Amino acid sequence: MFEQITVIPYAGYRGDEAPRAFFLGGVRIDVASVLESRVEEAAGTRVRQRLFVVKGSDGRTHTLACNEELGMWFHRSPCRDGSGCLRRSRTCSRRSNAPQRR
Repeated sequence: MFEQITVIPYAGYRGDEAPRAFFLGGVRIDVASVLESRVEEAAGTRVRQRLFVVKGSDGRTHTLACNEELGMWFHRSPCRDGSGCLRRSRTCSRRSNAPQRR
């Protein structure tokens, strides 16, 4: 399940964004480290989504997804083992009227 979130990204010299902090449930969580990242593309729609598994300042592992078509970030509920893994990832189809990350 995905929940829309606000992310404070860092854009490197190539323009690639990586999350540096995000707000979950009104609480700011700084990204201590990026454990894994990859790009997925939905088969039917070809919508690209960038996924990041991060270690948060709260000590938990979080999976963050940036839907490039919508320009929005989402938080994926952790896997059952609590790892925040990317196994069996699916493209987020949730649409929301909430403010974008810019």
